[in-house]
Amino acid sequence: MQTLALYRSLSRKVSSVLPSQARKCQVSQQSNWDRLFPIGTLCSLLLSVVFGSQWVEARTGEAEVAVPATAALAAPPLPASQDELEAKFGGKARLRLEDLQSYSGTSYRRNQQWLILVRPSAQIKVDDVASVFVEPQFAKVMGRDYSYAQTDSSGSSTYNENLHMYQGYISFALMDDVRLSGGRFVLDYGDGFVLAKADWGVYGRSFDGFKLIWKGKFGKVDLAQAKIDSTADFVARDKDLSVLYAVLDVHENFKAFDLYALYEHNGLSGVNESRSAYGVRVKTQWDEIDVGFETANARGTSSYGYSDRTTGFLTVMSGYKFEQLKLRIGLEYNYADKEWREWYPLAKGPLGRNEIVGRRNLRSIALRSQYSASDSLKFNFDLWNFQRVDDQTTAFTPSLGTLGSVTSRDGTANTAIDVGQSVELSATYNATSKVVYAAGMSYFMQGAYLKNAVGDRTVTEGYLMATVNF
Repeated sequence: MQTLALYRSLSRKVSSVLPSQARKCQVSQQSNWDRLFPIGTLCSLLLSVVFGSQWVEARTGEAEVAVPATAALAAPPLPASQDELEAKFGGKARLRLEDLQSYSGTSYRRNQQWLILVRPSAQIKVDDVASVFVEPQFAKVMGRDYSYAQTDSSGSSTYNENLHMYQGYISFALMDDVRLSGGRFVLDYGDGFVLAKADWGVYGRSFDGFKLIWKGKFGKVDLAQAKIDSTADFVARDKDLSVLYAVLDVHENFKAFDLYALYEHNGLSGVNESRSAYGVRVKTQWDEIDVGFETANARGTSSYGYSDRTTGFLTVMSGYKFEQLKLRIGLEYNYADKEWREWYPLAKGPLGRNEIVGRRNLRSIALRSQYSASDSLKFNFDLWNFQRVDDQTTAFTPSLGTLGSVTSRDGTANTAIDVGQSVELSATYNATSKVVYAAGMSYFMQGAYLKNAVGDRTVTEGYLMATVNF
């Protein structure tokens, strides 16, 4: 009798905590199976077998000791995992319409194209020592197919594969202030005059290699070794780039104080050529006045086009900000001698937004202005004037191709130094914290040098762009 009473008590307690669906099944008349073997009774029998001994031990001679039914049904808590990963996800997507009027030598073409870029990213912290960063990319000019013949993607901003890994590296904490990264990563410093991710282009630029990063009280130092090209035989050697870039915190009025050195060795095709460069970048802010400059000197052997002498560039900028008008007006001066060769700079600039004039055998001066109509809407308006440095050497395109000629169309020497002028206007609107719309145009007018070489013409470029950050 005591066992029967114990069974009935346990059945009542189990039934009272069963989910409503299970209790409904006890009275369901929908099938013979339910009538013969009510689910509630089966559950009660099962739990009676499992927990019956505990109830018998809990009983006293006169009365039952109550044991909460919920305690019997509750699952034991899972122990906290010591190997849980911390992950942060983000990325950006960009859609752009370009209207371009090409100018290269004597060609004069117009083209419209849509560009798409999508870059999701994930930062995964494995533990206190290791982390992994991945950033695949889908990017292309819509409707354009590629031969996929180009294989050297490290350091290239024109790599023509639509879907590839833009960044992907493993990072290790060697000490509290020192990390080592290996894989594929971006090298982007300062204003992008020497090393930049070239993000305006279709694909952007990243490098394969290793990077040692030190962050301390007085700034940050990067030491990078990038593999530009790796040969597949034992005769030729690789092409490698070494970078030392220091961002120093020297004074509150110095917004930037950077020192850098670069060395590139080219052993491809059996040659043994190299080049090196060193430079400094400084930006200061004194109330409403800002002043800055960047200069670099380089030297290289013949395959890089140098004349075995030091060559360089200089950029000087200064501006004044009218706080009440939310307007900044400034001047910018650029100089690059006839032997300067670009390293891995911006895809647009550093000489404005036009894609006609390159930074070699050139001096320029620009009037630059930025106006904030609101916190969300901003405008830029720039006027550029370009001249040759040496009238016996041609001007050059951004890819360092020949621009114009030292011989006029009538066969006489073309000694004019005025290359041309450019008018540029752009606007950005932050629709939300994640969505940015932009539009811009440039209008290039030829100077006497180009008129003598190719005739009188103007070149216009424009774009509309939407960027989503996530």
